[in-house]
Amino acid sequence: MFDSALVNLHTADIEAGIRFYRDLLGSTETFRAPTEGVPEHDSGNGNPLLRDPDGNLVEIVSKIS
Repeated sequence: MFDSALVNLHTADIEAGIRFYRDLLGSTETFRAPTEGVPEHDSGNGNPLLRDPDGNLVEIVSKIS
């Protein structure tokens, strides 16, 4: 059993995806990347941010142990 999950969803029908994860799996949406600009969670951590041709946010994240 897991106690947390992270789902990154890129879809033409975001509402259908939200219904699936929220209503069927019981997940809670805690963040949605803005369609323009820098996401508010970016704290100047140096992670590369870019957008694909459709405007979807692509963030490269690494974990340092």
